[in-house]
Amino acid sequence: MSDTNDPNRAGAPQPQPQQSEVRIRRAPKLPAFLIVGGGLGAIVTFVLTALFPVDPEVGFFALFGYLALYGVTAGVLLGGVIAIILDRRADKRATTASATVESATTSGSPAPGSLDFGQHQSDQPESEQPEFDQPESEQRPEADPPRP
Repeated sequence: MSDTNDPNRAGAPQPQPQQSEVRIRRAPKLPAFLIVGGGLGAIVTFVLTALFPVDPEVGFFALFGYLALYGVTAGVLLGGVIAIILDRRADKRATTASATVESATTSGSPAPGSLDFGQHQSDQPESEQPEFDQPESEQRPEADPPRP
């Protein structure tokens, strides 16, 4: 199929690549810090609960569960604070680089320079799309055969 037959692209000028400045930095992943902080808070709570005597009427696991509410919360907060500090530090160390922005327009595609995260749709009409048939040995029957 030739592009010259398409009325939308026949005489259209080709877009020129554009230079643009971009910032590159390594940012921490906040959810990872929160999860690790919560896990460490639970471990510290378990160790501290095991170090001190436990009231026999309450039991070890009940006491640990109650104190874990505070330990996990403190761990998540501490993990979040560390992630924010590292994020600010990464922002200061960011570098600037030059990037080339190229775009191509086709019928039905988004505007130049924009991103399309939708599903891929074929440019071919449905009648021209290839069909893939399974060999007869691998095909499933339409319905279960009748039982005697």
